Amino acid sequence: VRDEVASGDEADDVAAGLVGPRDPRRAVDDARIEDARIAMGRLALSWRRQLNPTVIAITGSNGKTTVKEMLGRILSARQPTLVTQGNLNNDIGVPLTLFRLAADQPFAVIEMGANHRNEIRYMLGIAEPDIVFVNNAGAAHVEGFGSLQGVIEAKGEMYQYCRPQALAVFNDDEAAVDYWRSVVATSSQLSFSSDHQADVTAQVELTAQGIRLRIEHAGQQAQCRLDVHGAHNAQNALAAISLAIACGVELPVAADALQGFQPVAGRQQFVKGVKGSTLINDSYNANPNSLAVAVGVLCSLPGEHWLALGDMAELGEDAAALHKQAAAEARKAGVARWFALGELSCRAAAEFGASGLCFSSHD
Repeated sequence: VRDEVASGDEADDVAAGLVGPRDPRRAVDDARIEDARIAMGRLALSWRRQLNPTVIAITGSNGKTTVKEMLGRILSARQPTLVTQGNLNNDIGVPLTLFRLAADQPFAVIEMGANHRNEIRYMLGIAEPDIVFVNNAGAAHVEGFGSLQGVIEAKGEMYQYCRPQALAVFNDDEAAVDYWRSVVATSSQLSFSSDHQADVTAQVELTAQGIRLRIEHAGQQAQCRLDVHGAHNAQNALAAISLAIACGVELPVAADALQGFQPVAGRQQFVKGVKGSTLINDSYNANPNSLAVAVGVLCSLPGEHWLALGDMAELGEDAAALHKQAAAEARKAGVARWFALGELSCRAAAEFGASGLCFSSHD
């Protein structure tokens, strides 16, 4: 590196420093650390503090990526905004996202995922969010959390360990909200609901073309149409609009920016199939809750309903029972045929009798 820099021509193309573990065999005048991940987190925190944007942290068992993309769309319509790319949402992905932060970006929308306790707590220390939000808690990554209550508590770290000056946004329609309110570390709060009175409320209309929302907040009203399906996406949109309001965006501006929003890649994308069929690509990820939502959207449409899926991972000792329950609920909802790939999905196919088909490969 020193030789290249000395030559002058390629100085812009070489590293100014390296991060790596200590090596007792080397006796050079460099600085080495015990844990490269910790060092990366500290560097990201330093960069976040230097540029000091408004940081919004989002987590949840389902829908957090969609909420992230919706909020990014709203904020980006006004000013340059940093948004987590893909699913770079763990203790490596969050620092990598913050490293992309530029001086002309006043907002940073950071997605945080977790499959074990204290993971969100650690990432909060890196991102130091100004606004925190948990979309929901369900049976995802149960193997790492031990139980649904473990999931609720782990997601609740977002509220429990946020900074006292942060603003906490709550989904009042979520069953775990009372627990999260009991542990929240800040008194600054904003709530939303499509069921009852809250700071931000919405009336939801589900149509064959998508979703229509009529939203109210602080005496303001707005309408919004989205090219996505399902009550869960109405909740996701309401969450994004509420987070935008928390960022200082006026309700009508937020609703207008979200108009026409289309699904995230791999999330309920409607594709024309053969012989007049419609394929719903919902392959981004799966857990029992997201599968139930997908089945609900599928069976709300006209025609015969088929379901093709592989095994859901990280469900712990109840994995087989949860797959069987998912099959039973799908059949009850109106699914006519079950196409399974994977040991657990194939065992659950028995719920469908002769209409439950099992395969050993994707082909």
